[in-house]
This record gives sequence, C-alpha cells and structure tokens, in this order.
Amino acid sequence: MPYLDFEEATESTNTVLRRIWVDTIDAGLWPPDIPRRWPMQYPSLHSDRLLFVGFNPSFSVRALRTGDDATLIAVGDLDDGDQVQQRIVAEAHWRRPDSLYPYFVPFAEFGLPWEHIDVFAVRERDQDKARKALGLHEDHPWSPFAERQFEVFESLLASLRPTGVVVVSALGSTLLSERWSQSGRLRPAEHAGRALLRDGAREIPVFFASMLSGQRAMDRFSRARLIHEVRNALIQDR
Repeated sequence: MPYLDFEEATESTNTVLRRIWVDTIDAGLWPPDIPRRWPMQYPSLHSDRLLFVGFNPSFSVRALRTGDDATLIAVGDLDDGDQVQQRIVAEAHWRRPDSLYPYFVPFAEFGLPWEHIDVFAVRERDQDKARKALGLHEDHPWSPFAERQFEVFESLLASLRPTGVVVVSALGSTLLSERWSQSGRLRPAEHAGRALLRDGAREIPVFFASMLSGQRAMDRFSRARLIHEVRNALIQDR
C-alpha cells in the first residue's frame, strides 16, 4: 500500500502550519479570543485509506497529563525541533488502537484502515469560539489566517488520495459542503447518503456527518447506518 513518509508529506505540512502561526503572531493578528496554542502537528500518514475529517483539533488535559500549559506556545517553541517532535509523538500516541482518547475510538468500528486530519489546525475545545476566531462568518470572506489553513488542508487531502471521506463534525460538514459545492467540485451521488468530490480525474465518496463521540455525538442507530453506508461505498461498490 502506498505510504507517505514523514519527510515527504507530514514534515512539509507541519512546517507550513508553524509558519502560518509565526506569521500571524509576528503580524499581531492572532485572534484575541483564543490562547496561543500549538497548531496540529501530524504524525506520519498513510495514503489510500478511509479519511475522517474534523473541524479543528481539540486537546485533552488528561491525555496531556501536564495540563493546558502543554498546548500553549512560549517564545521560540515553534522553531524548537525537540518541542515539535514531542507534539508529533503525542499525536501518534492518541491515534493508537489502545489509546484512551475517546475521539478516535469509534473509527475502528468501520472495520477499515483509516487516517484523520482537520480542516483547521487551531486547537480549541469550543468550536463556536474557534469559528469566530477564524473569522468564518456567513456572507463574509474568511480571514487570511483561516484561508491559509484551509489551503494546507486541501493540499494534504489531495496528497493522501483517500478511498473515501467522512466528515465527523456538523460544523465541518456545513462548511465543506458549501465550499466544495461553490467551487463546482461536489456533486450528489446516485446513492443516498453520500456525495462525490472531484479530485483531478477521480471522484471520492464523501459522507457528511456529525461527531461520533462526546456530548454532540450522533445516536447509535445513526452511527450504525453511517458505518453501513461507508462500507457499502468502499467495499461493495468496488
């Protein structure tokens, strides 16, 4: 199976995200309503897998063990290779099958190899606060801070060549369905419950859903239907 190693894919993505953070902070444009936390720093990612997409990364005080301070940026942190590696190792740990971090646990129920990325790299538990900080207002252009993160997301998604995409965020589903529809890349599929995203010469099945865990999670019957639809699209339709 094709594999995108750290040097070829993830390092470039992580470097660009850190550069966006540095540029935004240096320009005095950091959103005032959210703390300066580390951007998502991805571990090595596999291509040609089912891809789950979230709106933005949260953080777990329990998982970090050292509290919220572990996510905050101090002067010089973003250029510190040891600090970067610590974030990558932590992210890889949370994604392991034996991880207790509940966000990733339901993905195994799909019975398919998977990866996960986020539309935006800013860490914030409150999605409404994150949306406002990113300048994602209806009928207004996005902020440069948001646009640059979205460009990184689009590039990473294309590089991963996913077999299918499941957006596991109601806010992310609304945003991506509107954005991709406006660009002419998204069209309804013949089967209910999915759409098709044009990616060059191929089309990727896309399922717009809400969270699979937590207080805002879809009910277990809806989740079972989603799993059935995704498996039909990626296995039976081959």
